[in-house]
Amino acid sequence: MENDSAQFILLARNLSSYKSKLGDYEASGARLLAFFQII
Repeated sequence: MENDSAQFILLARNLSSYKSKLGDYEASGARLLAFFQII
């Protein structure tokens, strides 16, 4: 059981870091779109 909870915590950490990375990609994508619209 202890191992399961540790794996769950690890999964939650990975998920949150994945979400923040996804947010970074979205922000950079929006910047790219704005850049191309200027051109």
